[in-house]
Amino acid sequence: MIKKVLLCIILFLIFPFQVLAKENVVSIYFFHSDTCSHCIEEDKFLKELEKRYANVKIYRYEIQDE
Repeated sequence: MIKKVLLCIILFLIFPFQVLAKENVVSIYFFHSDTCSHCIEEDKFLKELEKRYANVKIYRYEIQDE
């Protein structure tokens, strides 16, 4: 049992979790309406987030489309 614990600790020190992560992408799904004033303001905010952070991906969905 002690050997397994030591092996886990050694592996954790050699291969930290940060190395194993491929990308740190934040996905935001934004359902909006072009006629909604709140949605228009939120879209402005989300565009600023996209400019500021390269790892933010925003998927926009217009809810009034047929």
